[in-house]
Amino acid sequence: MAIIALVIGLFSGLIGLTIGVISAYSVSNRGSRFEGILTGFTGGLMLSIIYIDILPEAFSKSGLWVTFSGIVLGMLLFLLVEAVVHKKLVNKKMGSVEKGYKKTAYMIAIALAFHNIPEGIAVGSLISDSVIKGLKFGIVITMHNIPEGFIIAMPFKKSGVTLPKIMILSVVISLFMGIGGYFGFLFSSSSDVFMAMSLGIAGGIMLYVTCGEILMKSSEKWKGRSVVVSVILGVLVGILISY
Repeated sequence: MAIIALVIGLFSGLIGLTIGVISAYSVSNRGSRFEGILTGFTGGLMLSIIYIDILPEAFSKSGLWVTFSGIVLGMLLFLLVEAVVHKKLVNKKMGSVEKGYKKTAYMIAIALAFHNIPEGIAVGSLISDSVIKGLKFGIVITMHNIPEGFIIAMPFKKSGVTLPKIMILSVVISLFMGIGGYFGFLFSSSSDVFMAMSLGIAGGIMLYVTCGEILMKSSEKWKGRSVVVSVILGVLVGILISY
């Protein structure tokens, strides 16, 4: 049954990411304004996922301080990740714009991989109770991962990464959910404190990437109100998806 939890977790993540990635690669480039609007929209989606999905679940598990500690820990952890990614990209021969997008892309990918672990644990925990419950939640995760696939793909596309390579990366990111499902099944009685801390860390990481990379890049691309509207639309679409 633990293997079933791994498979359901893996494919719940992968199917949604694949749809989102292919959608992003199907959108043609139409200048800086369009690029800024699209990036702002993805930032709005990320904010809605953080504040409507991840953090409320964490607060319900173990209250304020455990989750708050996880958020701070997640942001501090990602400061280190950012430093490592930046150092590796400095040595690569590419333009500054391409480097910027590649840095954003890698940081988003790492953030969503971390985010997939507690979601996978939730899938595995439900499967330990009922496979049907686990499958239902897996379908929800699939829908949830479509915009996340779009979010991952946009900066990779702008940095010149081909579709086959981003699809391989999607499999790697989804593996984190599968592994989470496996251990979630084995340790289905794990404490609420552990789950709250995991979700808090994931939320802190995603919050740092959204505010420090995605939204900043959208404002750099276009200064008009249309970017602000696109962020708000992203939040509204995220609300609809979350419910």
